[in-house]
Amino acid sequence: MYLQDKAMIEAVRRGQNLSLSLRMDAETGDSSDYMTFILPGIKATSVDVDDGAKNLIQTLNFDAFPAVYDSESAIDDVLKKPTTLIIQDTLA
Repeated sequence: MYLQDKAMIEAVRRGQNLSLSLRMDAETGDSSDYMTFILPGIKATSVDVDDGAKNLIQTLNFDAFPAVYDSESAIDDVLKKPTTLIIQDTLA
């Protein structure tokens, strides 16, 4: 990921619980299909910064664990189950 500030470095130092989301669009249009992978609970275990002849990029190693994705949402509580991976595919 691009290094914007020291937030991720501090998250590793504090052992902070985070979440990770990756969305891949099939096309560039507003209504294009997409696939999303969400890891609701991760803990970054290390961070390395590459300051080569390009943008500053940081590489994070992490461990995933079961967590509730959005405990504040209005969905029924029975659906708020801890999980390690959520996949959303608009073509499925």
